[in-house]
Amino acid sequence: MSIDFRVQNEGSIFLVEPVSQAAKTWTAEHVQLEGWQWFGPSFAVEHGYIGCLCEGIMADNLTIEGT
Repeated sequence: MSIDFRVQNEGSIFLVEPVSQAAKTWTAEHVQLEGWQWFGPSFAVEHGYIGCLCEGIMADNLTIEGT
């Protein structure tokens, strides 16, 4: 099974990496990319927002792999 997003808990933040083309398109459509902190291919999300972000991703039938 292929994944769309990879989410990694880094303690104080989560790193969210859009892996598939569908995930990259979803990110461009749903996440205001300006102002977000990017670490390589991943963007940082605070703990208070990760739940809503993941719910939105899954509501659009995209998959998430978490660590």
